[in-house]
Amino acid sequence: MTCQLAMGAQAGEPGLFDALYRRLSPSMLAWARMPRHCHLRSCMDPEDLVQDVWIRATRHFDSFDPALGSFRRWIFKIAKNLSIDLLLDLVIIDQLCGLLFDQQWHGVL
Repeated sequence: MTCQLAMGAQAGEPGLFDALYRRLSPSMLAWARMPRHCHLRSCMDPEDLVQDVWIRATRHFDSFDPALGSFRRWIFKIAKNLSIDLLLDLVIIDQLCGLLFDQQWHGVL
């Protein structure tokens, strides 16, 4: 059913992308709220993460190919990639803050 909705939405049938959102967003939100994603909450709420996933999906919707897998798999891969991007950003920020702290206190301690 989800794949049919996705193919219809790609064909431009009105309301079907919204139907995909209503169908998959609750499970994506549950995924974003899982304990293993708690480190992301410092930079993004689970609701915001889900919203950003769907924004990315609308931008790249033409790249969805049902021959390569289900829409659910495709959209959750976007969620995983966004989570990885956010984590990398956190690591970079943490490293920069560490460098700034080291430079600020170098020679003082």
